[in-house]
Amino acid sequence: AWSGAADSAARTRLASHRALYEMTLDRSHSGSGINGVSGEMAVEWLRACDSWTFQHQSTMTVAFAAGETVELSTTATSWESFDGRHYRFSLRNLTDGEQSERIEGTAAIDGRDRTGQAELTSPKPQRFVLPAGTLFPVAHTREVLRRAISGKPPTMFQAVVFDGMGDDGPMAATTTIGAE
Repeated sequence: AWSGAADSAARTRLASHRALYEMTLDRSHSGSGINGVSGEMAVEWLRACDSWTFQHQSTMTVAFAAGETVELSTTATSWESFDGRHYRFSLRNLTDGEQSERIEGTAAIDGRDRTGQAELTSPKPQRFVLPAGTLFPVAHTREVLRRAISGKPPTMFQAVVFDGMGDDGPMAATTTIGAE
């Protein structure tokens, strides 16, 4: 549950935005077999009437020492209600233009005890129990901001986060907030 002042402060810190990144491999370790990586990544957060939407697209070309190249593409989208109780997600990975992974589903958290359930519809039907206190990505970001604003760093914050970007279910996330 968010307190009014902290909620207001954290909410004003999030703004719709778009970013485009150029990616290159800085260096690789001897024996890795990778000569180079290059690509682009685009990220967009949009505030809608009742929710946040997130879109991620990236394309990378990996050049191997043996002369082979592989193109990897990822498209991820999600929708999260402002109250942090409802979430939809989709992830699609391509390798050389062929789909190598697709994950889709929904999740919801009950308002009373903050437990919930996530349901994957692709690649195969699967359900996960979301323990009490589970946060979706935007709710997690807001809580980290709230703690950074109201706390006295350094501090650590641990939470269970569900983002749907894999088929492993909820994950433990540890955030360290340092001094300004």
